[in-house]
Amino acid sequence: MALRPVHEPADNLQVATVRQQVAPSMFTEFENFSVFKPGEHITPTLDTLLDQTVAWAGALEPLHA
Repeated sequence: MALRPVHEPADNLQVATVRQQVAPSMFTEFENFSVFKPGEHITPTLDTLLDQTVAWAGALEPLHA
């Protein structure tokens, strides 16, 4: 996807990156274009993205203390 070229330079700069990407559609993943209602086809990808984000948040938490 479009963000892939950004990950390697960010890694070289020791910036925490989340590898998983999600591209929800405004037409199929949102109710009335405002309430996020992901379909079953996107849920596993979204779960992975959130798991990676939570893992990074936990790993970086001691640095904020």
